[in-house]
Amino acid sequence: MGFNLLFGYMGLLSFGHAAFLGIGSYLTGIGIVHYGMPWGVAILVGIVGSAIGGLIMGYLAIRTRGIYFSMVTLALDQIVYYIFYKAESLTGGENGLPWRQG
Repeated sequence: MGFNLLFGYMGLLSFGHAAFLGIGSYLTGIGIVHYGMPWGVAILVGIVGSAIGGLIMGYLAIRTRGIYFSMVTLALDQIVYYIFYKAESLTGGENGLPWRQG
């Protein structure tokens, strides 16, 4: 729906939508795996974190138009990717979230 609003009505092509999915899913997974949150609370943390990430990315990208908007959203998406990729103690890096049973 967000992509449809941006591209369909405003004509702004965004490449940053995967960052919101990544922020929400990683925060949910980190909450469950590392902090032992119940899944409902972890999902709410993921939603709130993704919304905050969206506000920050939107604030940084809203002043651009056309191809510049696309490139800024792509760059911000890659920054989010790199942050989660390099936070190996929380995310496991390229190995993914470690599941601890017991």
